[in-house]
Amino acid sequence: MVPRGLERLRGTDDPHHAERFLHTLLLPKTRTEQRLASAEALSPTPSITEQWRDSRYAKVETSISRDDVEQAVGVFRDFLALPAETKVSISIPGPQGRGKGSLGYVERTPETDANETALGKDPEHKEYFHYHPSVEAQLPEEIRRAGGAAEKLIAQLRALWIEMEAVAYRTIVALEAEHAGDPRYEGLTNRFFPDGITRGEPGLRHPKLTLRLMIYKKVDAEKLAANGHYDAGAFAFAVCESAPGLMVGTQAVKDETGAVTTPEALTPVERPDGTALFWPGTGFKNIDPTIPPTWHAVKQHTKDEVKLGEENRWVLVAFLNEFEEPGAPTIAETHGLRA
Repeated sequence: MVPRGLERLRGTDDPHHAERFLHTLLLPKTRTEQRLASAEALSPTPSITEQWRDSRYAKVETSISRDDVEQAVGVFRDFLALPAETKVSISIPGPQGRGKGSLGYVERTPETDANETALGKDPEHKEYFHYHPSVEAQLPEEIRRAGGAAEKLIAQLRALWIEMEAVAYRTIVALEAEHAGDPRYEGLTNRFFPDGITRGEPGLRHPKLTLRLMIYKKVDAEKLAANGHYDAGAFAFAVCESAPGLMVGTQAVKDETGAVTTPEALTPVERPDGTALFWPGTGFKNIDPTIPPTWHAVKQHTKDEVKLGEENRWVLVAFLNEFEEPGAPTIAETHGLRA
C-alpha cells in the first residue's frame, strides 16, 4: 500500500525529493503524530465548524504543555538580554520591513507602532520571535555568532514547531474531512501541507506555519495588552499564555447607511492545558467566505500580572497560511474599527 502523502511527490523535478520525504516517514514520531491514528483525534465533537459558529474558536488537542512553553520562555528571556544589534541580526524582514510578515526577532514599541496610533488605538510594546525552519536555513552564521542564548532558543522553538506542525496537520485533515463533498475544501490539506508532515527536514516544502513566542512589556492594567484585531493569515492557534486575558467576539462594522452596528461583547476565554484554540483569520475568506474571521483582544488584569522587570505577559501562538499564499490583507483590514 502506498503511504499517505506519497502521491504528492509526483510532478517534482528534484530526483532526491522522494528520498527525503521517505526519510521523514522513518523518523521517530512526535507526540502528536502518535495520536493521528485515533479516530477521535481526527474528528472532534462538536466539529470544528460547529465550534467556530458557536464560540468563534475550536478547541484542538495538543501535546505541547505549559512546562514546555515556560522552558522556552526562560530561554527567550536570556536571548532578549543580548545586545540589540545581535538580536536584530537574527531577523528576515518581511514585505513591510522588520515587523508584519518578518521572521526571527521583532520588537514593537510605542514609538515605532505607528499603525496602532493611526487607527486611534493604544500603541503596544512587545518583543517576539517568529520561528520557521527557514530562519535556521538562511541565518546559520548569524545564529552561531550570537552564541549560546540564540542557539538554545532556536533549538527550543524548533522542537515546539515540529510538534505544532503535527497539530496543525491533524486539524486541517479534520476540517477537510468534515466538509467532504464541498469543492471549496477539496484538497485543503494539500494546499497547506504539500509534502505532509515534514518535521522541519531540509529539502522538503515546509508548511507556512509560523510560531510566535512573544513577551508583552508592562502596560497599564486599564488598557488592552493587545488591541482588538483579526489575524492576517488563514488560521491561528492560541497555544499557551502566562495568564488569562484573551477575549473573543466580533468587530464593530458599518452598515450600508454608515451606522456602526453593535458588536458582540468580547467574551473571556479559558484555555485548558494541552489544548490549543483554533480560529480563522482574514485569509480564510479565500477558502470559505461564509465563515467570518475571529475578532479578539487581550486584557491583562493587575491581579494576573507576571511581574518580572518590565514584563507582564507571554504567549505562544502559531499562524498557518496556504503554501501558495494569496495577497496579504492591509493593517486596516486586520485592525479595523475600534469596537
